[in-house]
Amino acid sequence: MVRLLLIVHFNDHTLPNQRAELFERAINALLQVDYLPDVEVINQLKAHSGPFREMAMHLAFHMHSQGQDQGREIGERALIRLLDAEPKFQSHRAAFVAQARQRGSLLEELDGQCRFIHLAFQEFLVAEYIWGVIGTDGCQAMVDTLNNRLDDPWWREPILLLAGYLGAKHSKWAELFIQGLGKAGEDANQRFAAVELAGMAALEWRESGDALKAECAKRIVELLGDKDGLSNSKPVIRARAGDRLAALGDPRFDPQRVYLPNDEWLGFVHIPADPDFIIGTLPEDFDRVMETVGASKDGKEFLKAEINDQPTPTREFYIARYPVTIAQFRAFVEATGFKLGREDALHDPDSRPVRWVSWREALTYCDWLNDALIKSPLAPLLQRGESTASRAATPCRQPDAPIHSRHGDADLPVCGLLPLIQSGNWRITLPSELEWEKAARGRLVGAVLPWGDKSDINKANYGYDIGDTSSVGCFPPNDYGLYDMVGNVWEWTRSLWGSDAQKPDFGYPYDLNDQKREDLKVGNDIYRVVRGGSWHYSQVNARCAVRYWYQPDDRDDNLGFRVFVVYSAPVV
Repeated sequence: MVRLLLIVHFNDHTLPNQRAELFERAINALLQVDYLPDVEVINQLKAHSGPFREMAMHLAFHMHSQGQDQGREIGERALIRLLDAEPKFQSHRAAFVAQARQRGSLLEELDGQCRFIHLAFQEFLVAEYIWGVIGTDGCQAMVDTLNNRLDDPWWREPILLLAGYLGAKHSKWAELFIQGLGKAGEDANQRFAAVELAGMAALEWRESGDALKAECAKRIVELLGDKDGLSNSKPVIRARAGDRLAALGDPRFDPQRVYLPNDEWLGFVHIPADPDFIIGTLPEDFDRVMETVGASKDGKEFLKAEINDQPTPTREFYIARYPVTIAQFRAFVEATGFKLGREDALHDPDSRPVRWVSWREALTYCDWLNDALIKSPLAPLLQRGESTASRAATPCRQPDAPIHSRHGDADLPVCGLLPLIQSGNWRITLPSELEWEKAARGRLVGAVLPWGDKSDINKANYGYDIGDTSSVGCFPPNDYGLYDMVGNVWEWTRSLWGSDAQKPDFGYPYDLNDQKREDLKVGNDIYRVVRGGSWHYSQVNARCAVRYWYQPDDRDDNLGFRVFVVYSAPVV
């Protein structure tokens, strides 16, 4: 590739800004080979340069169509047969093959096998072929040609180079192609791959404009809202689409609301009280659960900390639909000038969960968010000083089920989250492990996972499949509509584990009257409970009942948090 840049600079004395332009100029230079010492050879090759380009395009597309395993080279005899099948190439074929034997040309030949001197040239010529040959039948013909290749990594670069080439040469075609690409795909996997490619193309094209980027972003959000599509597509491709969404501008989150979700409830979901809730794993179910998730002998011993058969009632609360994202945490840092303990906490794409955050940093964010919403100008009813009675007389759009606060003078239908917070009776903080597990299980009683008892790599980011965190919402929600409750990142809770990493001081049954198990003022030598597993833990830990621990000042690449709202929450 360094040689490619030198060739272009030598011929044009400048370098283009986009890859498609770069490859086009480099191929022109290699086909004309002005730098060869033999003037007669140069002139002969120049006479064939036009047909040579068409032949190279034809050859590249044919080779690439053979797939990654067989598409990098072609035997000389097969090459000759391929070119002779096109009458217009026959008179130039001998010169083309001769040039392939010339050192420094576009092709190279070794032991009867021909290949392009760099795969990037082959990929760009494939893009040129799709435009120059298939594109004569219209933009949709190009999209249709790629339809069954959208989720094949071998075709990723030709597709992006095609968009780049169109952007440099034919802007209207580029827009139509990217729009068509964003809607392409015959199954869920191909649809996610297609819209991610469309989003990447829109980002790389300097003149794409905000409207096209917004259209791509809207399409990604639409696909993320399809539960069946989430369950029937590859996590790696969805994760890539999620990162592209963050770069395009994620419309699920509102910058004017400190990047909380753009809805009346600011992304918080109501969880009803449950007088019969049982936290953990029943004794009679423990061996079955351990076998289901493939726990080791040592693992089973540690995981006995989750065994419990005593009910612990849960109160009603609201919990965030997603873990706290990079964008949300950055809003806090920028508003307060907060000094991060780890600078790379904000280095991921905006829609991924924040990580490298200590327990105290997470709690500080909760306090800031609570105060920010109390002071928010987004609750006009309270801002105008209207009475509780007048609010009660105002029709309110409720969530799926009517939500009522059952606490004192607030015993009225609630019109969104802000009135709750601004009443001073409800507060944002971290959930206890009891509240976290109630939310994680959805409406399933005793299930191993938020979706049931069967492991499914398509339903949570765990076990190294993606190899990193993923943008929130790339996996199906549980029955409460909560995303990423297991996998992605471990989530801090208020709850204490104790001083012994191997055996919790605060075990089960879960005693609601024990004020010490959620003491917010204990020192850093006492472990805090984290829940949910993460992207680089196996299914053993990515479950509803798993209890694990970190010290409050710990930071890790798999450790984040989620916030919740509760009546009369503890205050530091």
